[in-house]
Formats: sequence, structure tokens, C-alpha cells
Amino acid sequence: MKKSEVFLYIIMIISTIVIIAPFLWLVKLSLSPDIRSVFRSEIIFDHYIYIFSGVPLIWIKNSLIVAFGGTLIVFLLSLFGGYALERYEFKGKGVGGFYMALTFIPTIAILVPLLGYMVMLKLYNTLYALIIVSAAFNTPFSTWLMKSVIHTMPREIEEAAMLDGCSPFKVLYKFVIPTCASGMAFIFTYIFIMIWNSYAFAFALVPDPDLKILPMGLLGTMEGDPRGGIAWTQGAAMGIIMVLPTIIVFSIAQKWVGRIFKIK
Repeated sequence: MKKSEVFLYIIMIISTIVIIAPFLWLVKLSLSPDIRSVFRSEIIFDHYIYIFSGVPLIWIKNSLIVAFGGTLIVFLLSLFGGYALERYEFKGKGVGGFYMALTFIPTIAILVPLLGYMVMLKLYNTLYALIIVSAAFNTPFSTWLMKSVIHTMPREIEEAAMLDGCSPFKVLYKFVIPTCASGMAFIFTYIFIMIWNSYAFAFALVPDPDLKILPMGLLGTMEGDPRGGIAWTQGAAMGIIMVLPTIIVFSIAQKWVGRIFKIK
């Protein structure tokens, strides 16, 4: 074995430990009665029972509604927008980079005007506000990613299909989507993770406790220790619940995402 390969394996092992160790610690902490007993063999499921039988279950439902609703909107908008940007010429096409750059503005800088817009539209303190804002904030960059993915597809395939009488929409769903499925799966996963982990928008736009999403609920749970401290074990259980949907979505999309990085 070459020295370069040995060095690569060492880096991979260290990276794996750095990534996996905190997660394993989180799992053990979520199954412990309290933080002082984390190194003991005692295991309980009380924290998960509390989550799935109480208020936190509502937070999970809200998070799923916002995440899947926002992801679907962003994916469709970026699909049509990315295809148009890549395959068609029109006035104003060159300003696309400007709109993408707007997404890098710190979230905190636009919360006040967003709050005003949502109040004016009577969407303040609703899940619709979170879905709309999350979609608006993630669409520009996702559209740019989609444009790059579609760029890898040879134009000859579309031109041949159009010569056979296919409409642009038929070309899109019969040829473009199947051909670019790997890249699109990656974009879908990226959008879902970004919206699922969003906290600032929910904090500013949804004060109702019954409309909280998991990131807000996680912080509230950890601050809810009746002894005045931090509820580490309940927070760990909420953390595990937060991680699971992203793992599930990535596992489903892995078949296509892996092709991008040539992972078998």
C-alpha cells in the first residue's frame, strides 16, 4: 500500500470518528435519566415517550409540513427556472447572478421587513409564512444549482425530441428529469435540509407555541428543566428526532446522489 493511500485512510478514519462520536454521545445522552448517568449502563426511553405523547409531536408535524411544503415549491420553481435559464435566451437573463447573491445576505438583516410583509399580508403567525419565506429564500441558489445540472445534459437529446413533436414540457419530464435525476436528487436533499434546520424565520414569524417547529422546540425543551438548569437529556432526544428525517431523505436519495460523487 502506498504512503498516500495510508495517509488517506488515516484522514478518513479520523474524520469518521469526529463525525460519528458526537452523534453516538447524543444517542447515549438521550437514553440516560440525566447527564450525570450518561456513563452508566442504565437506559430509559422516557424522553422519547414524552416527545411522541405530548406537545413536541405537534412540533414534528409542523416541521414536516413546512419542510416538505417549502421543498416542493422550491424544487418546482428551480426546475422550471433553471431549465429556462439554461436553454432559452431572454432579456434580463444576465441579472440572475444578482438575485442569487441576495441569498447570501444575513438572515437577521431582512427579518424586520419580512415581519412587516407577513403582517400586511395577514400571514403572520401561520405556517404559510414559514413556507413562503423559506421558499423565497432558497429558490435563487437552488435555481442556479439546477441550471448547472441541466447544463450537463447534451442539447442534441432535446433537439431530437422536439423534432419528433415533443412540447417543451414533455421534453422536460420525459428526457431532462430522467437524465438529470442524480443532480436533482442532490438539490432536493439540499433544499430539504436547509428548510428543516431553519430557525431564524420561525423565531421571528411564528410566536404561537402550537405552531413551533423542531429547532424552536429543541431550545424550549432544553430550557424547560424544572430544577432551573438545562434539560440535556430531553434536548438530546429532540436532537435525535431532528436528525432522523434528514437521514431518511438522504438514504432515499442516496441511489441518485451517489452517482454525482461516484459512490457505489
